[in-house]
Amino acid sequence: MERPLSGNCWKVRLCLAELQSPYLSLSPEDLGAAEFAALSRRRRVPVLIETARPPLEESAAILMRLAQGTHLLPDQDRDVILSWLIWDQAELSKALALPRFYARTGRSDCHAEEIARLQDQAHEGLSFLESWLIEHDWLAGRCFTAADIGVFCYVDLAGEAGIDISHYAAINAWRNRIRARPFWLPLVSDP
Repeated sequence: MERPLSGNCWKVRLCLAELQSPYLSLSPEDLGAAEFAALSRRRRVPVLIETARPPLEESAAILMRLAQGTHLLPDQDRDVILSWLIWDQAELSKALALPRFYARTGRSDCHAEEIARLQDQAHEGLSFLESWLIEHDWLAGRCFTAADIGVFCYVDLAGEAGIDISHYAAINAWRNRIRARPFWLPLVSDP
């Protein structure tokens, strides 16, 4: 279950595309309120619904489940991948996602102080990410993993949050490597 403009839902779509896994996409509006609440206890997306398994919320948890047993979650890098996904949720995504949400919903003016604080926090996280990527092509190990998918999406949408990332050369090179992958897809595909 997803919303097309959600960065967290984009993470799941990118993972499914990379794995060439077919899926059916539903939005909360496709269900009644009670049915959606039964699938998502916090009434948020994304939610992964699989046969014979309970619904799974939170993009990081969904990425870990989908990537299990694939090239996106090599056993030797599993803990490092998990630590990047947790870092992203705790330190970076919120700082990028909330200003973007306020801008997309026309609420930037009434949240100006919060946005300024979040943008400063985002630049701290982006500076850390930049320093890592100066020395490494990928976040975990020597290849593209679920960690790259998890961190990439809101970084790629930073401009929509009013955050200029043009001066982060290593981040931009990493973004280009991800976009060059054979099964990469944009946030919203052209009709």
